[in-house]
Amino acid sequence: MARETPLTGIHLENMLKVTQNGGIIFPPVPAFYVRPKSVDDVVNQSVGRMLDLIGLDTGDFERWGGMRKSSDHDES
Repeated sequence: MARETPLTGIHLENMLKVTQNGGIIFPPVPAFYVRPKSVDDVVNQSVGRMLDLIGLDTGDFERWGGMRKSSDHDES
């Protein structure tokens, strides 16, 4: 996971080398499209996505379901 910003050219070159050799760069970007209601929701979704990358399905987070109209969401 790349966390620090701003990224320098050295960071970007190293990230390119990682991906060219089969690695995955996974920045911890919160997925607000799932409309988290708490910090725990944000953390659980991020960790769940990371675990998915290594083949562990926790089933503890909402996956991207595509674009939906705002009326399709439960606002409660």
